[in-house]
Amino acid sequence: MQLSKWLNVALRAVLALGVALTLVNFLLELGGKRLCHSEGCLVVDSFSKSDPLMNLLGLLFFGAALAGELLGAVNLSGLLLTLALVAEGYLLGFQLFVIGKLCHFCLAVFTLVFVANLLYLFRNLAEGRDVKATLLGFLGFLTVLFMVWFVNPQIGELPKGENVIIYSPNCPHCERVLSYCRSHNINATFVNVNREKGLCHSLGLDEIPILIHREGGKLEIIVGDSRIIPYLKEKYEKKEKGNPLLNSPLLNGGACDMFEEKACSP
Repeated sequence: MQLSKWLNVALRAVLALGVALTLVNFLLELGGKRLCHSEGCLVVDSFSKSDPLMNLLGLLFFGAALAGELLGAVNLSGLLLTLALVAEGYLLGFQLFVIGKLCHFCLAVFTLVFVANLLYLFRNLAEGRDVKATLLGFLGFLTVLFMVWFVNPQIGELPKGENVIIYSPNCPHCERVLSYCRSHNINATFVNVNREKGLCHSLGLDEIPILIHREGGKLEIIVGDSRIIPYLKEKYEKKEKGNPLLNSPLLNGGACDMFEEKACSP
């Protein structure tokens, strides 16, 4: 019983901390401010439909779970904890496997939810209560986390550089562009499309090769070897004439569908 008592106190303390954390951030969000200013927090917030609403939902969850514990409605608090843990599986997976950035505030909330579920589990074990629902919550968390990793395309961050070329080793049009850059010593960073399919698709770019050229604060995007090679020639090889690579046949815009590479012909 002594162990159960201390676990009860610890669980309520964690939930109270969650109420305080989400309440402060909610009030700051209403005033156009935030607790977290890390790059990960800014990126995650850019995907949210409404930052104050997200914080309000977190506040309501911690408040309701704490009220359930204080009023003896432990089944209600257990249900809320289980649902929150499963939801955190998606939120954590989105940060880890989709955008590749971690929000410090989100991690703090996740830690509180995870610890609260552990305390609830151990408290129920100490009191001889059924723990199947809580165990299913942990299983649901791991399942959702795995599915986010398995299904969602990663939205990566493009390297910094004057020229970034997104390509695939199975794309003949890509090989033409890569060969041109190498034979003419053009400074370019080559990025495998498998790293950036999510980003490209979100920008409406479904064909490769893709050249992203940065110059003077401007960003230009060119798709297809029939456009990229003449563009690079104009930029870097204006005086060169009669290069056999530039005279090679370039068909159908010179691009491969990044989702149907095997059907691409030179």
